[in-house]
Amino acid sequence: MSEKGWGFMGSAASTVKDYTCSAGSSIGNSANAAWNSQIAASASSAVRAAGTEVKSWWNSGTEESSGDSVRGGVAAMAKNASNYVVKTGGRASNILNIYDKTNRSSLGNPRWWIRYDRPHGNVNSHHININPAVTRLKDPHIPISSATAKTVGVFGKVAETVNNIAPVVTAVVLAYDAYRIGKEAKKDYENGTSRNTVQAVTTTAATYTSGYIGASAGATFGSAILPGIGTLVGAIVGAPLAAMQGGSYSRLATEKALDQMQWDTATKKCVGCAKEFKKYEGVGGNCSSCDIKSIKSKL
Repeated sequence: MSEKGWGFMGSAASTVKDYTCSAGSSIGNSANAAWNSQIAASASSAVRAAGTEVKSWWNSGTEESSGDSVRGGVAAMAKNASNYVVKTGGRASNILNIYDKTNRSSLGNPRWWIRYDRPHGNVNSHHININPAVTRLKDPHIPISSATAKTVGVFGKVAETVNNIAPVVTAVVLAYDAYRIGKEAKKDYENGTSRNTVQAVTTTAATYTSGYIGASAGATFGSAILPGIGTLVGAIVGAPLAAMQGGSYSRLATEKALDQMQWDTATKKCVGCAKEFKKYEGVGGNCSSCDIKSIKSKL
């Protein structure tokens, strides 16, 4: 790809960064607008903090591992959006409805799975309904406190917004990772190596896989605490933690395996400082340290 092409890709990546940070902030704002409470402020602040972490990841540009938790979050968002539809409101008694995309009616529509309701009819307390058509069990009408119902409303509004933007955020983050892997491929092409590309592809795939596994584990744990909303939140919490661990381990394991196979371990002398460095680590005949100095001198 030409330098102009790489410049365009860099510009596109910057747009991706700004969109994702803006999305994270808008999710938090929607929660505050819908529910003016201390819980809403806490929930929205956490989501905005995630947007800030995305910005930090893109601005750093050099440390692949800095985006592992973001990749985990994206894996969880994609998993939730592919399995569930989240809707707040509806009938006057409805607080939150969660539909299961894997269980459909005869008309092909997702069946409602979990519904959080306010007191209505003969039921004089807030409660959880679970659809017998999905579970094959009698609806237990689990009573919950009004405080729990308010919390569900807060996180339900956030979950609804996250689910709505999940496809776009997933696409742009994957696009950025493709751009990052492309940069490693460009570096390998210039060095006559392939190791940087192999490492980037392997560790990125392992990080997303770990995030997906963490999302599944978190969803199971969350469902045991509070079915439905706990499922969604548990996935979002579990995925980044697993992705950080999986990404870190896969990075070390890949590095060790490639060293053991002596993959692109030949050395060459740096044009700038005359020190020897591994061929795959260089840029344009310079070691990474001299390349960084060269870049800074041009700024």
